[in-house]
Amino acid sequence: MTFFHFTTIIVPASGEIVRFSDKLPGKAKLCQGVYLSANTHHATRSLANVSLSFNEGKSQVINQALTVRQNITRANPLAIIQPVEENARIKGFVKDLGCASAYPYTVKVYYQLKD
Repeated sequence: MTFFHFTTIIVPASGEIVRFSDKLPGKAKLCQGVYLSANTHHATRSLANVSLSFNEGKSQVINQALTVRQNITRANPLAIIQPVEENARIKGFVKDLGCASAYPYTVKVYYQLKD
């Protein structure tokens, strides 16, 4: 069965690098996609860089630019196939690029998981 889990990260100021860590649900065995969103209005250029690694840093690092577009109806995931260890943690960071319309703002990283 497919289900979702998300991590919330608050970016307090321009140029900040915010580290995060989150524990995935114990039933997760595989991650099939990662979605990024932010609660700020912004032009179509990149807002931040998001970097994350599954299984407490044992997996390959995933880097993705976060771009917020107005009038978008459906977000496309970053499709990945990442096995998830039991009681795995995700570690990563958000690096703000200094061009948000307002601070602080919230970034959410959604994980499409399968048990």
